[in-house]
Amino acid sequence: MPQEPLELGKFLVSEITDHGSGDTLTVWLMHYIAEMIAEAEKEGESPLGRSAKKEARETIFKLWEHRSTFSGRANPMKDYEGALRLLHSLRRDGYFVFGGLDTDGDPIEAFRTGAATLLSSLLVLSLPDRASRQDVAVRSLSEVEKKIMRELHVVKIRRVAKIAEVDEQEDPRGALKRDILEDIARVRKSLDAIETNLSSGSNLEMHNSS
Repeated sequence: MPQEPLELGKFLVSEITDHGSGDTLTVWLMHYIAEMIAEAEKEGESPLGRSAKKEARETIFKLWEHRSTFSGRANPMKDYEGALRLLHSLRRDGYFVFGGLDTDGDPIEAFRTGAATLLSSLLVLSLPDRASRQDVAVRSLSEVEKKIMRELHVVKIRRVAKIAEVDEQEDPRGALKRDILEDIARVRKSLDAIETNLSSGSNLEMHNSS
């Protein structure tokens, strides 16, 4: 639950108003929250002010529960949706697989390893360049949402740090795109080998990757 409800309310009113909303109820709630906040600030600690503050807090809490429908910075997790979809599509348990077994002479394992490396790079590339950690919306996220953002940020730091070890003068994002193109070439090469073996009727050597 948000710890700074009135500040969050002001932030949401500003962000949702700036980005527009086709939801009539949301628009009405924005106006209502703005009015209650203005009333609370005007009346201070008077009975009327405390009542307006309480009403504003309760309405903000209800609106915040539906943050997944917001756009712009009002929904901090929006920028992570693509990465999360990719992450959870890799394995049913949601864990990402890095690396693999020795790929010598095994086009299937070469494909699996190459695909995992490629997907890890694409995952990092899909993350936002920076998280607005000072936004009240970010501070008001649930602990689970904050943990997801932290975990994905760690993945990005590790990947960028690995690139930086190779050439400190190279732009990390440019280097990442270069690595992705190289990963695509390796995956394509392993697929070509698999296709050749299948076309020739050869048996493919398969390793146990468990």
